[in-house]
This record gives sequence, C-alpha cells and structure tokens, in this order.
Amino acid sequence: MILSLISAILCSLSFFPFRGHSFFILIGFSPVLYGIEKKLLRTRDFFIWGLVFHGITGYWIIRTVKHYGYTNYFIAIISYVLLTAYLALYPLLAGSITGKSKKPILTFIALYPLSEWIRSFLFGGFPIVISSHALSDAPLLLQSASLLGQLGIALLIMLSNLGFSMLFMKDRRGIILVAGSLLFMSLPFLEKVDYEKKKLRIAIIQPNIGEEEKWNPITKYRNIEKLTEMIKIACSYHPDIIVTPETTYPIYFSKDPLTKKVVDDLKDCSAHIIIGAIDYTVNAKGERLYLNKALNIYKGSVLQEYTKNILVPFGEYVPLRGILTRLIKNVSWPEDFERGRDSVIFDVAGYKAITPICFEICFPEYIAKGQKALVISLTNDMWFGRTIAPYLHLWAGIPRSVENRAYIIRSANTGISAIIDPKGRKELETPLFQETIAIGEIESIKSHPTIYQQYPYLSQILLLLILLRGMSGKRFIVI
Repeated sequence: MILSLISAILCSLSFFPFRGHSFFILIGFSPVLYGIEKKLLRTRDFFIWGLVFHGITGYWIIRTVKHYGYTNYFIAIISYVLLTAYLALYPLLAGSITGKSKKPILTFIALYPLSEWIRSFLFGGFPIVISSHALSDAPLLLQSASLLGQLGIALLIMLSNLGFSMLFMKDRRGIILVAGSLLFMSLPFLEKVDYEKKKLRIAIIQPNIGEEEKWNPITKYRNIEKLTEMIKIACSYHPDIIVTPETTYPIYFSKDPLTKKVVDDLKDCSAHIIIGAIDYTVNAKGERLYLNKALNIYKGSVLQEYTKNILVPFGEYVPLRGILTRLIKNVSWPEDFERGRDSVIFDVAGYKAITPICFEICFPEYIAKGQKALVISLTNDMWFGRTIAPYLHLWAGIPRSVENRAYIIRSANTGISAIIDPKGRKELETPLFQETIAIGEIESIKSHPTIYQQYPYLSQILLLLILLRGMSGKRFIVI
C-alpha cells in the first residue's frame, strides 16, 4: 500500500504547474513497478493508487459542480467521490489482470497506457490527466508523438519508469533503458518541418467574460459591443487570422436579429475571423436542439461553419438523463446539445484548418483526420476557476501539434490562450483571468502527413502485442 501511495503522489505532482513538474511522470510509476517485480502489491493497492491519483488531480471538480451545477457542497462532494471511484477502476483493472499474467511487468507497462486510452473515450470520455500530457511542458520529450501518438509516448514513459525501478534494484541495465526511452522520445525533434517563407500574423481574443454575465439580459448588449470592439482593435494590427473563444457572442447565431449587425460591424476587417457561437434548430416535436459552432467569417460573410462533434458528458448532454434527473433533483442539469455529424476543413488565409471546440482537442485520432496546417482550438475554461484544470486542458491539447506537425492556435475565454508550434513549443501564452488581445506570428508550413496521421492505431497494436506476450509468456514478437 505504501508503494501505491508514493507512486500516486509522485504521478500527481507531474500535473501541477510548477517548474520541472514533467520529471515526476518519468519516475512516478517506479514504486509500483518495483512492487510488481517483488510481488509486494495486492489488487486493492491499484485501486488505492487510482483513488489517490484522481482524488488529488481532480479536486477542481467540487468547485465546478458547486458553482455551475448550482447545487450545494454535499452534492458536489458526492459527485467528486463517485467520479474519483469510477476513474480508479481503470488502474484496478490493470492491476487485476497484471496479477494473473505470466510476465507481470510487461503486462502492466502495456495495460496501463491502454487503460488510459480506453478511459479517454468510454462513456463519453475523460481525456485529461493522461500520462503523456505531463510532458507538455517538456516538448523535447514529446517528439515521438509524430510517429506513435500520445499513446506511444505513454509506453516510453512506462519504460523510463521501469529503468528507474531497475536502478533502485541495483540493476545497471536500467541506465540503458532510461537513456534509450528518453532518446527515442526526443530524437524526432530533428525531423524537418517544411516551413514556407511566408509568415501569418495571428490575433487571439481573450475577453474574460463570466458565463452568467455574458447571458445576463442587463449586460448582454454591453458584452456584444465589448467583443466587437476587441475584434476591431485586433484588426488594427492587420492580422491574417483572428480567433475568438468558444461561444463568443451571447446570441443564437442563426436566429437572433443581432447577428446581422455583428457580422456587418466586422465587414471592414480584412482578416479571417474564427468565431465560436451557440445556435439551435427545432425538431418535429418543437423542441430546441442546441448547437455549438465555429464560424469562418470574412469581410461580412460567413464562409464556413462547423458544429461540434464530440460533446462533453454532463456539460453538453446528460447520459441517462431520464433516470438521473428523477433521482437527483438538487442539480441544475444542462440542456442537451445536438452532435455535429461532419468534420469541416476551413480555408483560412490560404491554408487548411480544423476548429476543434473545447475538449475535442483532447482526442488524437479525431484531430488526425484530414490534412491541415493549422489547428484552431476554441474553448471556454471559465468553469474551472483558478485551479489546475485550465492547465490540464491546455496540456491535453499540446501533443496534437507534434502528432500532426501543425500549429495550434488556442483561444480561451478566460485563458489560457496560446500559440503552439509544430514541435510542441509554446510561442505565446496568456495568463488566466485577464482580458487581452494577444498578437503573434507563425511561420506558414507545407502540410505533409506524419506517420501517426497515416497509422493512428499503430501504438494500440504494439501495446496489444506486448500485452499478449505478458499475459501468455509466449514470444509473439521479439520483446
């Protein structure tokens, strides 16, 4: 149990935004791997690991549920405990299978990354606090993501941890394993990115408007004027692209008579303006179906629009709504949004771009679809307050820049807004809860598919082969 506690705390530290936090993910699993090798761990210890790790890294859930579920602390804490227990089932499953395998170490180093991958999409997904995200502030160690994606990075993290556990057991071969895994992580940094001579100027709008204030009838018109004025100020810097956050304007875009005025007010701006917007349609029963959109506006015309495909469970739809709303009556349940059906490639300033909204940026296989030079990420992290969650969300998206060798332009309502280059380096970053217009320049690139984009499930296959070797003890591949 002590080994599980030490490991969970070390891994948790890697997800807090202090200098050098990334190092802890490279050693955090070592106590668990040592315990597996020495047969010191019971199955319940893996559940304890999950409870401690997710309990520490998910403390912000209480605040979010309390403030934006419009409920009391009792319901918020119960929600936090239930989610933590659910997330702890994944390491419990990994530990349970590990204990029944022929080669437990091989089984665990394959199964834990696979359990993270399954967690990222099962039941709507919880795609943050994935081990590879902890390296987002150490981009040199993310470079193999262009080959194997973030799941491949997770495997290399486990190998680094195995090396450190071997050193603890006075096995000097651990040095080779640590050095080899770190070298393989970073070597593709030398991979050439095909930059063009042209540069693009980018303006990012961070309005820092609270959700209650944004939709309040008393402040609604003032906020619309404020947003339009910020975009006009950004236009004075002659950018090629202006990016605003998710749900920028407090209007239903295709229905509100104010929409025409908003678009007309921007027609003199020569930049492509990417705006986040809420909209709705009405079904045959007369029910509103809400839509979360990104719009490509140029000189007073809406050229293209994209509707969010991957919705946030309990934020944009409620799983098992009929049952939960009857059982729990003290919560302000959100309205259900309608899921978009198609991916849309925007033509922006002569380049191909995709516009993932909110946590869509966290899904590697989804972002890998289609060829693009830019990933324009629109989000509203106001819900998280001054916790670690805005950093967790930012870090979850950074590996996409390396996987696709593309720039990420990120606009967040209350921060953190950023520009990430194709090697995962932050070229611009804004502070939290500060109104700002951030201006930056990026080098335009010729987009070429990476190995990861062409074979996005290569790491899953590799990990399954390692898992089969660990479970059976038979040599399917040279491992």
